[in-house]
Amino acid sequence: MRRFCPGAEIVLVGNGVTSNARHVADTYIPLAGNIGVAGGWNLAALEATRPYLCFLNDDAVFVDDEPPRRLSRRHEPAPSRSVFESGEA
Repeated sequence: MRRFCPGAEIVLVGNGVTSNARHVADTYIPLAGNIGVAGGWNLAALEATRPYLCFLNDDAVFVDDEPPRRLSRRHEPAPSRSVFESGEA
């Protein structure tokens, strides 16, 4: 992630396991037991300090750089669209 999003904050939850990847994390939360995927995500969300979150499981693999490049772009709201064409309302 750091390669594509240099300013990203990485929060890693060791959900009942010891992670060899903890050195890449800004925050590492070791857990003695497995609290499940949702529990780990909720714990990470509580620790995160950035306004946007992206959750990845330990088996996530990017086959190209498009997903992280999209994450690194500035968030822009989608353009709003009217349900009715002009004069139909």
